[in-house]
Amino acid sequence: MCVARSVRYLHIHQDPETELGGSRRRRGEREREREIAKEGMMMMSTHLSTTTAARIANFAGHENGRRNVLQQQSRQPQVLISSLRNKSSRMETKKKSLQQQQQRQLRRKCSGFETATTTTRIRVYGGTTTKCKGAPGISEKEFDEVVLESKVPVLVDFWASWCGPCKLVAPSMDKIDQKYSGQVKVVKVETTENSELVEKYKVYGLPTLILFIDGKEVPGSRHEGAISFAKVESLLMSFLPTLVPS
Repeated sequence: MCVARSVRYLHIHQDPETELGGSRRRRGEREREREIAKEGMMMMSTHLSTTTAARIANFAGHENGRRNVLQQQSRQPQVLISSLRNKSSRMETKKKSLQQQQQRQLRRKCSGFETATTTTRIRVYGGTTTKCKGAPGISEKEFDEVVLESKVPVLVDFWASWCGPCKLVAPSMDKIDQKYSGQVKVVKVETTENSELVEKYKVYGLPTLILFIDGKEVPGSRHEGAISFAKVESLLMSFLPTLVPS
C-alpha cells in the first residue's frame, strides 16, 4: 500500500511546473470564455435593443398610419356630402339653363312672350310639333300660304323681341285670336328674322298691325305703336262688322 501511494504521489507531482502551467491555462481559458460570454451578451443586448427600437418605431409608424387612415375615413363622408352638394348644384344650374333655353325657343317659335305651358293651339314648326299659347308666329316661307291664301281675314302683327311696346300688344293679339277664332286669323311675324317681309310691306315702326282680306292689305287697317285690346277690337269691327265672339 505504501509503495502504491508513493508511486501515485510521484506520478501526480512529478512535474510541478506542468501542473502549474495547466492550472494557469485552464484559468486563462475560463477568463476568455467569460469575456466571450460577456461580448456575446453585449452583442445580444445591442441586437435586442435595436430590434426593440425598430419594432417600437414600426409600431409607432403603423399607429400614425392607422390614425391617418381613421382621419381620412372620418373626412370621407364630409367630402362625399360636399361633392354631392356641388354635383346637385351643378345639375340644378344646368336644368335651369336648359329650361330657360327651351322657353326662349318656344317664345321664338310661338312669337309670344308668355311661357308655353298652357296651350290653346298646336302648330307644326320646322317639322316638329310645337304647342303654342295664343297667336302663332310664321316665317317668310309660310306667309303666302298662311296669310295671302287664307279664306278668312288675317291680322298680322309685326314685332321684335327687343321691342317693349310689342310686349304690351301681345296679350291683346292673343285675346283677339281666342275671341274670334274661326272668323279672324291672327299671326305674328318677327321682323329681325323676316327682313324681306319688312321691306315688302314697308314696316317702319313696331309693333305694326295689318289686316289682310283675300290676300291683300286692307287700306286704312295699318296701325303702328302700342294699342289696347278694345282699340284692336274696334279696328277689326270697323272693317268686319259681322264679327261675332265665338
